[in-house]
Amino acid sequence: MAVWSKLLTSTCQLLHELLPAADTIAFLVNPGNVNIKIDEPEIRAAADRLKQHLEVLTASTERDLEAAFATMVQRGVGGLIVKPDPFFISRSAARARRSRSRCHPTP
Repeated sequence: MAVWSKLLTSTCQLLHELLPAADTIAFLVNPGNVNIKIDEPEIRAAADRLKQHLEVLTASTERDLEAAFATMVQRGVGGLIVKPDPFFISRSAARARRSRSRCHPTP
């Protein structure tokens, strides 16, 4: 098992401990990242062990990212794990603001 796969499993476990009521979690990946074929089965197995439903969402453009967040809201996703990728890292501050505003609307 690769280092990231071990971290992914641990991250899934930690998310479950922090948000035990979250029945559904999301794994956001860039479909252009070649490692998702390795990582998806690992995180799916971890979510299954924790009896959580896993939504794997993909984004490689701003439009895809907006659609992924809309899907998470629509499906009642309670937690999010993001596969590190240059596309997501370059948008992390904006993504955090977007996520915060959707979870806790500001006046």
